[in-house]
Amino acid sequence: MYKMRFLKGYYEDDKGNLHLIISPPTFWCPPLFLYIMLEEIRNRLPDAIIEVKDHHDSKKLSECINNGLKFHECYSNESLNGDEYEKVKRTFEEKRSNKYGKLVQLSLNINGELCKLIAEAKER
Repeated sequence: MYKMRFLKGYYEDDKGNLHLIISPPTFWCPPLFLYIMLEEIRNRLPDAIIEVKDHHDSKKLSECINNGLKFHECYSNESLNGDEYEKVKRTFEEKRSNKYGKLVQLSLNINGELCKLIAEAKER
């Protein structure tokens, strides 16, 4: 997330809570992809408050991830059910680590570089 410049900043509030500002490089970044990353952050920093900015569903994504909801709960009327979402996540993780890992990693690197280029262009 850092290399793709999704992390825009962080701060500690007056109560000592860590806030992470997450902003995908495009307003239309797929919520499913973004939510997988948000869940990874949540798993590594369970007490952090995640603030999604510059996304068409920023408010919804921030509220859902900070209230411990799964993707299928956040998008209950328009998404995969819980089992289907977990299968997508597992498939993504498996492909990152199995014999196709190099191809998947290449794809992620290309997508990551594209995200970095878009973020750099937005900063200009």
